[in-house]
Amino acid sequence: MNEEKVYGVSLKGMRTALRDILLHIGKNNEKVVVIDCETGTATNVIQFKKEIPQRYVSLGVAEQNAISFAFGVASMGLIPVVPLFGAFLTRRACDQIFIQAG
Repeated sequence: MNEEKVYGVSLKGMRTALRDILLHIGKNNEKVVVIDCETGTATNVIQFKKEIPQRYVSLGVAEQNAISFAFGVASMGLIPVVPLFGAFLTRRACDQIFIQAG
């Protein structure tokens, strides 16, 4: 399928770009781990789970726990990616960022 362009510029949305780039990075770097909080479909990264399921962790609706989990994953030398919406990350997970990763 051809990518739609206007004046030579791709009309691919940010979520599609996130999916494509995350898949590319994940396939080329075995340290990348996606940590999902039931936002995989909305952020369009669910394809990572389909293609690299062993490095896709779903924690349910638990943004605070995802940040704590990501800190643990990072401390093991892996690269966590937590695709959250800004409102959830800034409002629900700030304490974990401050206490554990700060």
